[in-house]
Amino acid sequence: MSVDATNQVSNQVDDVSDNIDQKDLDSSHVSNDAQETVTYQTHKKLLAQRKADQLKMQDLQEKLADFEKRDAERHEQTLAEQQKYKELAELKEQKLKELEAKDREREKQLLDGAKLNAFKDALPGQVKNPSYYAFVNLDAIEIDPDTGVIDQDSLDKQVNEFVTSHPGLYNPKQGAKLPGGAPSPAEPTSYVEELKRCKTQRELDACRKKWGRD
Repeated sequence: MSVDATNQVSNQVDDVSDNIDQKDLDSSHVSNDAQETVTYQTHKKLLAQRKADQLKMQDLQEKLADFEKRDAERHEQTLAEQQKYKELAELKEQKLKELEAKDREREKQLLDGAKLNAFKDALPGQVKNPSYYAFVNLDAIEIDPDTGVIDQDSLDKQVNEFVTSHPGLYNPKQGAKLPGGAPSPAEPTSYVEELKRCKTQRELDACRKKWGRD
């Protein structure tokens, strides 16, 4: 083979080599460009996904906050209702106690009325002023609440104590005697004398009122 032919082949080899190198270089450039494109698209996709996740998280947080708020409101409403029921129960109990107290007071007034009527019938005379009945210890007169029957012994005792301690508060009937046959005691002639005969605060108040010392 001549030198010219050799050089020509060598040149062709070089051209092929250069062409291959150029292709490799081009291929490398294409690969880098493609990689950059994929990386940018992936980054863009990740950013979009991240934004979507953030929006979803924000939505979930808002829903959670709303749920917690409504749950707190329901809890407060439940407590308010429980407090309301408690207050209503307390009010009902208070009203019931007031009604029971009124019933007891009404019953006591009826029983005291029966005791006072029995006392008037047993008293050997008539009081000079209705206010003097305040000297009578009605609580000491026993009565059966079911039958309304007065215990005679406790009644006689209170009649005796009244006319003995406060003879000046009533006008005795002529020839009248105390329960048990004792004569009526003399009327006290002074405030001090009658004051000494008082045995209860009720009698003391009536005595002061009688003598103008209240």
